[in-house]
Amino acid sequence: MELNGAIDLPAGAREIHLHWVNKSIPPTLSYESAVEDYKVEYARRYQILMHGDAAGKN
Repeated sequence: MELNGAIDLPAGAREIHLHWVNKSIPPTLSYESAVEDYKVEYARRYQILMHGDAAGKN
């Protein structure tokens, strides 16, 4: 029985067999997106370094 993503097994269970299908959709990865994310994070950290913690908060 599945409860919130957990399987509840009886204390006397000695053997279990699991069968599943991975239904997750892999994330869409792109070089351009990764570079843009890096630039945004770098700019945020640079602002904090140069102007203090309050400057990096939006």
